[in-house]
Amino acid sequence: MQELKDALLGADVVVTTGLVLQELLQGFSGAKAQALIIERFAALPLLQPDREDHIGAAACA
Repeated sequence: MQELKDALLGADVVVTTGLVLQELLQGFSGAKAQALIIERFAALPLLQPDREDHIGAAACA
């Protein structure tokens, strides 16, 4: 968690994907919790993984 905080406060680029956002929204119930997630993640650029990204990620697992 500290590494993420450092990255967000530093010069590192932090991004996410739509799948991560979706999983978080599905994991938290209630409009208030979901609104907070949407608000916080709005600051992060969304990557659009392509087929090769998914194949590469599966190979690393």
